[in-house]
Amino acid sequence: MQLDTKTLPDGPSLTPQQQAFAWAARPLQFLSECAAAHGDEFSLRLPGMDPVVLFGRPEALREIFTADPMALYAGRGNGFLEPILGPSSLLCVDGRQHTRMRRLMAPALSSSRNARHGETIRELTRLKVESWLSAPWISLQDEMSQLTLEVILHALLGTEETDERRRIKKSSAAILNMANTGAVFGPPADEGTQTSLQKRLDGQLSEYRGALIATINKRRAGAMPQGGILDLLMDAQDPAGDRLIDSEVCDQGLTLLLAGHETTATTLAWCIEALLLRAETMARLTAEVDELGEEPAISDIEGAPYLQAVLNETLRWMPVLPAVSARLVIKPVTVTGRTYEKDVHLLPCPYLTHRREELYPQAEEFRPERFLDHVFSPYEFLPFGGGPRRCIGMLFAMLEMKLILAAVLSEVRFITAATTRSRAVRRRLTVAPLGGVRVKVARRRNS
Repeated sequence: MQLDTKTLPDGPSLTPQQQAFAWAARPLQFLSECAAAHGDEFSLRLPGMDPVVLFGRPEALREIFTADPMALYAGRGNGFLEPILGPSSLLCVDGRQHTRMRRLMAPALSSSRNARHGETIRELTRLKVESWLSAPWISLQDEMSQLTLEVILHALLGTEETDERRRIKKSSAAILNMANTGAVFGPPADEGTQTSLQKRLDGQLSEYRGALIATINKRRAGAMPQGGILDLLMDAQDPAGDRLIDSEVCDQGLTLLLAGHETTATTLAWCIEALLLRAETMARLTAEVDELGEEPAISDIEGAPYLQAVLNETLRWMPVLPAVSARLVIKPVTVTGRTYEKDVHLLPCPYLTHRREELYPQAEEFRPERFLDHVFSPYEFLPFGGGPRRCIGMLFAMLEMKLILAAVLSEVRFITAATTRSRAVRRRLTVAPLGGVRVKVARRRNS
């Protein structure tokens, strides 16, 4: 039965090609224009895709996030990631398979496990900061991307330097760079029709998986030290004895690298730029960091209230993923009184939720204090998505950002020539600052 699009909310009258261009070239402006013209729920028509309906109202998000997971499949909506992440990636599976995978992965990313990585994160940050001091200018986006890649590699593999680790680092960096072009996403191509970029991607994916499988085999044989998330994934077992097989461990490892690298780096770049444009906010946060002392306990950094508020406000003000985990309707569902039939994608949109004036007065302003004064519900503040598809690495990402930001601000000050916020541009999966936020770095304290 053909879908009756007349039953869907209104949307822009642009052609599907024009809508795709606007979504790619000016995503935040396009979302704001659509919401202003069509209200809290509107439809998009994109080339080669089933209809997409976007939602920004908390009531709608609550109904989507609490709907029967067998009626809404987010893994299908992430199908374009499967050629890179693999068929068993947590982002690409649905239903019982998703529940199983999440249950086995969750212990490896718990808050108690994450704390073990704290000192490594701080040491890697200090080394990165030292490299900035000799450079005339740096791009915060690029530098934070390098740093967060090192952090997730250390968290995944431990600190031991091996040939396999070097191969994994080199191949994963190449995969992430190719992913940012966007040209490698989509259904797998036949060997005869592959582009040169897709062939290079396949080569790097083979190199990554080969090196990771070799690491798994050596660790199981006791020929390589343990100490990272990889080992926890290898050992994960539920009460019934179910375990991840090696190919599933590979897919989850690359998922953590991709999902936990660029998003964190981009948030940090946006955050520091916002602080540079608001001297009072920068001064207040720096004072809080200084009050923690020269070698604060990780728990003290985690509990610093203004640091938490600044990062929350960054995630609200500029969510690097303006929309999260499109749910494909498998069985009819009703959202705010409208029933959606099979083959419609329902797309929660944190960017629009975070711009609602009744929730966030003066929403365009960067005001961390709003998170000191009020606790928002998970349907009002949702930078990591929500429901059973909420980012499994959220706790690790927040710890990482707190430790990096506190370490950076305790050591250096930034100088910028910018007077306004960078233009937001799409880097395939994320919305990043155009130009990467160029700054000069100077030491705050004498050595």
